[in-house]
Amino acid sequence: MVGVITSNRCATCRKRKKKCDEKKPACSQCIQGGWECPGYPSNWKFVNEVPKLAEHYAGKKYLYESNTWIEEEQFTNYPDERGVSISNSFVWDTHSKISAKLKVPRFIDLNPLVTQFTFCLECPVKGDLMRLSLAGSFTRLIPARLGCNAALDDAVSCICSIYCYAPSTAYRADKEVFQKYNVALNSLRQFLGNEDTNMASETLCASVLLQMCELAVNVDRGEWSQLTLGTASLFASRGLHRYKSIFEKAILHSQLSYIIGHSLRTKEPCFLKTKEWQALLVEDSDWATIDPNGHTFLLKSKVCAVLVHMPSLLALFSDFLKLQPSDENFIAMSELILHDASRLIKGLQKFLAIAFEPRFVAQSLSVQSIQSQLRYENVVLGVLDCVGNTGLVTLDRIFRHTNQRRKQSLLLEEMAGCIQVDDIVESKETIEERRARALSAFQYVCGESRLAAKPLEFGIHQMQAGGLHG
Repeated sequence: MVGVITSNRCATCRKRKKKCDEKKPACSQCIQGGWECPGYPSNWKFVNEVPKLAEHYAGKKYLYESNTWIEEEQFTNYPDERGVSISNSFVWDTHSKISAKLKVPRFIDLNPLVTQFTFCLECPVKGDLMRLSLAGSFTRLIPARLGCNAALDDAVSCICSIYCYAPSTAYRADKEVFQKYNVALNSLRQFLGNEDTNMASETLCASVLLQMCELAVNVDRGEWSQLTLGTASLFASRGLHRYKSIFEKAILHSQLSYIIGHSLRTKEPCFLKTKEWQALLVEDSDWATIDPNGHTFLLKSKVCAVLVHMPSLLALFSDFLKLQPSDENFIAMSELILHDASRLIKGLQKFLAIAFEPRFVAQSLSVQSIQSQLRYENVVLGVLDCVGNTGLVTLDRIFRHTNQRRKQSLLLEEMAGCIQVDDIVESKETIEERRARALSAFQYVCGESRLAAKPLEFGIHQMQAGGLHG
């Protein structure tokens, strides 16, 4: 802390090594000796009062003042040398088992990370990156949480080192980025290994940001998918009851596509398809209202709410392809696939026709006509258009193939009760138009940002691979 020097002799007395009475406007020594008295400048020195304060507040608790709009769980446990805190209160802990050099938050006044991250949210980007604010509405709430969680601080520092390049310079991963990424990864590992911090919302946010960093530094490789696995597991292990604050809900909704993509890769049912998780996803939209891009994020959540059932369908379809028409459960499984596929087809058609397309066109048009009028406001909308139409093309293939195999196994008199393909799926011409529209949207995303195109390509590949791609 800043302190004032008690002895403040004038420069002349200090140089002559005389006692100064510090009278104004001139001291007595200078007047008697005929010297010019230069006055008394304010000199300051810094005094480390941390040990004194730690002893004084040992075992005591006081409220940490914060703005009223900051949510209840802004601050979290801080198990390293940069501070120890709980919720909205701060506790001095002189007997902590964790070695701590400082017992105060990292930044008492202005936090430089806040300034850097706020700039990065809307800074111009070029090359591989996309605008950081498009990662999700949770990014708007990160600055209020900096300084009290080492894992989040280091993750933000790493992502800022990626985004702080000059707008005219294309991003390149350099030594500084990899060093900060290594530090952030070690911090996250420590926080995940501590039972007091592994479920904190800031730790979850750090995991999400590091996933973005991994994708940025390995845009041409697929190592980032391993972090997707860890993030999906962390979301599931936290349980429903932990997603109460706007910050936590915003993080969850921002990662729905990655969680679904992980389930598509492993060909396992997605935990988000259960009734309890579905109820949470449609509970409210207050998490989106805090961001100017809130409408885009709501559209993303709507299409993910439909696609969350896709991994289960693809896994079921994969098992169905291994069956022979003579197998006992062949008919029952085909009926289940047709039922689930038709439900998904209707869901995606409704999303595109009611929620997505009216944002671009004022009247009902054909798929090809809509494609000619589409002007995406941001790269996320291009991703959603590509995913929606690719999903319909894949589901059309699954539905037609399953229905064809089912018909071949039934007797003529039993075929009367079969589902009519034309009642569910679209015409082949419309499907071809959707295929062209998906390709056009994908090319747009690739041109805008490889950071957005890489996971999109991964998800489309997994979706098509499960639906007889070819």
